[in-house]
Amino acid sequence: MLGTTTALADMARQIMQFCRSDTITGQTAVIDSGVFVHCPPP
Repeated sequence: MLGTTTALADMARQIMQFCRSDTITGQTAVIDSGVFVHCPPP
């Protein structure tokens, strides 16, 4: 975790990067400063 919230400008930059790319299709990006955990601990 980065210890901060995700800035609107950071999200906007990532969205623009996906929109500009001709080679990215069907990608899901989690832009959350490391808060989301993909797997629960064992």
